[in-house]
Amino acid sequence: MMQAPLDAALAYAKRGWFIFPIFETLGSSCACGNAKCEHPAKHPRTPNGCLNATANEVQVRKWWKHWPNASIGIATQPSGLVVLDVDPRHGGDESMHALAAECGELDTLVALSGGGGEHRYFRATIAIASRAEALGPRYPGIDVRAQGGYIIAPPSVHISGRSYQWEASSPEEPAALPAWLAASLQKPERGLIVAANDDALIAEGQRNDTLARVAGRFRRQGMTAQAIEDALLAMNARQCVPPLPKDEVGAIARSIARYPPEKNGAGGAIGKMEQPRRIVRLVPTSQIAPVETRYVVEPYVPRGEATWLEGLTKTGKTMVAIDLIARLTRGDVLPPTSARIERGRAVILTCEDSAERTIVPRLIAAEADLDRVTIIRVEEEGAERIPSFVYDGEAIERQLGASRADLLMVDGTFGVLGVEDGHSYTEAYQRMLPLVAMVRRLDIGAIIVRHIRKTEATALNRGIGSVGYASLARSTVSVAFDRDDETGARRLLAHAGSNVGATGPTLTFTVVGVAIEELTRAIGRVVWGDVVDVTADEAMREGRTLDDRSALDAACDLLHDVLADGPVRSLDVYAAADRVGIKRMTLRRAATKLLVERQRDGERGPWLMTLPESVPAQN
Repeated sequence: MMQAPLDAALAYAKRGWFIFPIFETLGSSCACGNAKCEHPAKHPRTPNGCLNATANEVQVRKWWKHWPNASIGIATQPSGLVVLDVDPRHGGDESMHALAAECGELDTLVALSGGGGEHRYFRATIAIASRAEALGPRYPGIDVRAQGGYIIAPPSVHISGRSYQWEASSPEEPAALPAWLAASLQKPERGLIVAANDDALIAEGQRNDTLARVAGRFRRQGMTAQAIEDALLAMNARQCVPPLPKDEVGAIARSIARYPPEKNGAGGAIGKMEQPRRIVRLVPTSQIAPVETRYVVEPYVPRGEATWLEGLTKTGKTMVAIDLIARLTRGDVLPPTSARIERGRAVILTCEDSAERTIVPRLIAAEADLDRVTIIRVEEEGAERIPSFVYDGEAIERQLGASRADLLMVDGTFGVLGVEDGHSYTEAYQRMLPLVAMVRRLDIGAIIVRHIRKTEATALNRGIGSVGYASLARSTVSVAFDRDDETGARRLLAHAGSNVGATGPTLTFTVVGVAIEELTRAIGRVVWGDVVDVTADEAMREGRTLDDRSALDAACDLLHDVLADGPVRSLDVYAAADRVGIKRMTLRRAATKLLVERQRDGERGPWLMTLPESVPAQN
């Protein structure tokens, strides 16, 4: 018995695949308004097609409630998929036979299309542009659906009237995309990379430079360190005389992969990946289903949008975020507003606080259900790395979708986003927009913690960095000390503004120490107070913060961020401080406070700064 479209769509979303509805009518007219359209089954129902794809169960149910017979589109790149679309009408089946004879069978999950072709699914995180004739003219009839593309999945109905279905004899899960195939899909004009230049031997003395140049080409195309290493190892064994040691080849791959795909070590452009073909359409608004804004914490944290949580160091930003996460895991209310927080799950992404020493103790103190909170960790060859949207964005999105998270908390924002120039409006959009787009696709809330400048400005524009960062968030919440409190303990949470709903009232809170069984020392916890008649702009004025400590604390935070992954040139550390307005004298005081070590890299190398093994974490 064939599975119902809604059941299949929910099953795909549960796997972490990002789906969206496709126009289901097979008559003579379709969503594009063209009565002579020959492919009505391939028109998306959503306004932006696969860009609206999501793994969120609630949104999936809404779509198929409106369009119960809609076909199912799977957005390949956010789902971590690369799909070979084999069309026998153009010789695709013969090309697959030739490919198997030369390189071996591609044993993976296979779907049979209603048109007589097949779709071969592979797991991959590298950037590959969707294109026709993906392996060049030698292998016609094989297209690739990856970046910017999508595939129609079973049990959708083909324009012929026949249904898509899974091939019974194929594996149930997609196989990993072979490194040789990944490299070939990056350069279709060269044919198969594994078969190229087999007779071009690389002599001793040229091996490192040659492999480095090849690695640079692969990196420009967005290949990961592991994919580059796999391709270089194959090339090394086949062409280098004698072959280099494997660890040396791996070092070349990792060295090149340190840089973002669009830049080299000197900061200059080294080429851009071929962009997928863009299609501009007019979509009648009558075909766009309205969506009501929902909240994780009403009205402060909306779903499907980013929320800034801003304030100076030591004002309790992270404490507030932890308290909201704890209430989410319990299904609690937010006093004193009595706004109910529906029970859900949260994911924490941080490059500042230690999970063991700071995050988990605070969650326990806040009485969080720890089984409903996960922390994103990134490893490379057994070593822990700072999570980065530049390198790990797609993998982070897949993990969030699979975890069915309701809320994402991001701390150490600029480090996670890979920001180089915090004051650049253009870079603000380049770095921030992928995070915002991910949150919208997943339909989750996002609390993004950010420090503020000491200079006077409105609450919406106090955050460190370009105003471009503020403009991409739909809600901004400010945290400050209450200058009207003589004890200095009371703090304010003020809603600076929202683009998707009402502005919430300003709340007071204090941080108190509580005992937990696991530790001997007290752990801070938020205790909420009253609603007060104070605006966010008033809360963020000078005098409501501990200014005598703020500059030094901000410098300590920056040193934690910049030096967290190992030694960094002193000049680069000073440049990072200059970009956010931290004076060098203040930075040196912070370095002394944190016991930062300075040593020269070799006899004539640059001076390096390094954090000691044990450094007190900053709030």
